[in-house]
Parts: sequence; C-alpha cells; structure tokens
Amino acid sequence: MGAKLLQLVNQTEFQIAEHDAFILAQFGQVNIQLGNYHKGSEQLEYGLRLYQGNADGTGPASNIDISVLRASPDDIVFNMHLLAFAYQEVDRGDEADTILQALTDEFGMENNALHHALMGDADGALQALQTLRSTTTRRWAKFYGPGSYYEIVNEPAWATTIKTPGFQKFLAEMKEDVDRQRAIVEAADAEHDFRAEFEALMAK
Repeated sequence: MGAKLLQLVNQTEFQIAEHDAFILAQFGQVNIQLGNYHKGSEQLEYGLRLYQGNADGTGPASNIDISVLRASPDDIVFNMHLLAFAYQEVDRGDEADTILQALTDEFGMENNALHHALMGDADGALQALQTLRSTTTRRWAKFYGPGSYYEIVNEPAWATTIKTPGFQKFLAEMKEDVDRQRAIVEAADAEHDFRAEFEALMAK
C-alpha cells in the first residue's frame, strides 16, 4: 500500500509555487510518512513559509519563524515535528535540533509526547501520553483516541520510541480500548440498521 501511494504521489503533476500552504503540508506529510524525506521536507518548508506570509515560499529553512505560526498551533506543531523528524533521517540533525528547541521555547512541549520522542526521551513521551489520557479526557479523545492508536503505530516518527517495553504495554492498553469500542459499535450496528433508519428519516 505504501509503495503504491508513494508511486502515485511521485507521478502527480505538482508545482510547488502553484499550491497553497495546506496542500503543500499534505503532500509533505505523505512523502515523509512514506520515507521520501528529501521531497517531503522541501514541501513542508515551502508550505510553512507560505503559511507565515512569505508569499513566494523562498528562503532557507532557518527563516521559518515559529513565533508567527501560532495561529493554528496544533497543526503547525505537528508539521514542525514531522519536518524535524525528516531532518533527522537525512543527517540534518542540527536543523532538527533547532526546530525542536524553538518549539520548546514558543509552545512549551511538556505535554507533547511526539516532541519528547523526537528528543530521544521515550520515558518523557510515555509520561506525556499517560498524563494526557488521565487528566484531560476531551483532549485525549480528540488527539489520542482510538483512531490515534493506529496513527502512533504506523507513524515513522514514533517507530523507535514505541519499541520500548513501557510503550509496548501502553499501546497494548490502547489496543484493548480500541477493541472494546469496536465491539460496542458492532453490537449496536447488529441491533439497528442505521442506514435504513437514516434513509427513512431523510425521506420524511
């Protein structure tokens, strides 16, 4: 699946200057998550510059001003972490460290598990997830709910961190919760024909 998607992305006619920041970020994310780090980081760099108001998206990566990108912190923080991960994978560790430090200074990353993971702090990443799950139920449901189990286990940026024993135990607990919620949905689906009920409702 990943190889086919990467082939499709590479075959897509794509001119960086002709797309907006959101599209650039999506292409950059896909390329990085599929291991195409050079192309993905280039697209994220351009997208982040466009987002911060640099109309032509030019200039070195160091010109990305994280303090300007606070308008949509959750999306931006994830993209910046993904860019840092891509830099780590292509021997641009100093640039990755610059991004991670800037994110620490601007946003405060004590509760951002991926930040700890990319800093090589598996224990801190695990603690952040555990704290988030136990103290902020609504935020946990939004960012680390059942669907996020699959995001974590399939996200390359997490690959090294989740191999630790503590994370394996935590992920097993997450998977139990996923299976429990799936069973609830399947039981409800077996009891009701929701599609027919919805169509009947719409027909009134």
